[in-house]
Amino acid sequence: MKKFVIQIFLFGIVGVTTLAVDTLVTSILYYIAKMPAFMASGIGFLSGFCVNFPMNRKRVFNHSEDDRFSLKSQICLYALLSFLI
Repeated sequence: MKKFVIQIFLFGIVGVTTLAVDTLVTSILYYIAKMPAFMASGIGFLSGFCVNFPMNRKRVFNHSEDDRFSLKSQICLYALLSFLI
């Protein structure tokens, strides 16, 4: 049970970090670099994704070499879920 609570806490920390990265990148690109909103938002989302996936994989879900899916499969499934939600 304690491990589950720690996992939930870490998941929240990763989520807040991802939100910060996404918002910061989007804001810099939109307000400072004067990039169109859709491009700034897309790049911000991808930046957040690039932070979120490895942090969740290593820290929250404790990736090991015995995982059922390959890294490529995990990235594809994670990306699919991210774009659907």
